[in-house]
Amino acid sequence: MTKPIMFNTEMVRAILEDRKTVTRRVVKPRPILDGQLWTCGDARWSDMIRKITPMPGHSLYNRMPYRSADILYVRETWKIVDFLDGLSLKFEYAADGKISDFIDFTSDRLQKFLKYINRKKWCPARFMPCEAARIFLRVTDVWVVRLQDIGDCTKEGIAPGRHETAHMNDYDERCDFKLLWDSTIKPADRALYGWEDNPWVWVIAFEKITKEEAAT
Repeated sequence: MTKPIMFNTEMVRAILEDRKTVTRRVVKPRPILDGQLWTCGDARWSDMIRKITPMPGHSLYNRMPYRSADILYVRETWKIVDFLDGLSLKFEYAADGKISDFIDFTSDRLQKFLKYINRKKWCPARFMPCEAARIFLRVTDVWVVRLQDIGDCTKEGIAPGRHETAHMNDYDERCDFKLLWDSTIKPADRALYGWEDNPWVWVIAFEKITKEEAAT
């Protein structure tokens, strides 16, 4: 059984271009620091620890959103552009404008998406039906770190850019990633999960696979 994972349009492009092989998701509930000890549910670890790789039996293991070898289908921004014989739909994807072949639905499933037919606006990724997925990923590793301990930002799919820093006007990957991260966090949540708060995050490494590989 495949699991869904959602990306914004910029990150979908990065995956399509093989620039993104890692993503981060906030650890929830938010770990709390009590003296020198972090706590998250039943999990406990020292503030001296910089990286955790949960293994079966570890207190964080059952909280993992994904695990190694999981197969994921990507939810992305979309819209329906054609409708055939009452059971088949064509989808357009915002990331690159590609249009799918006709995709078959059962009548029950189709009823959920009839309201999107002939809709001119793009539909949010979270509403994309699994049948329309065109990008599949296999999880290769999962671990936990603080957000600012990112190291190599290029694996996150950061596109080349220029941002003025305190020392020079040059390309700063971390600045780009900071802006990207905060853009994905609701303003009301940035005090808890924004870059400056440096939250604990799940780091999910993956490889892109074909739909056929995902089905095996």
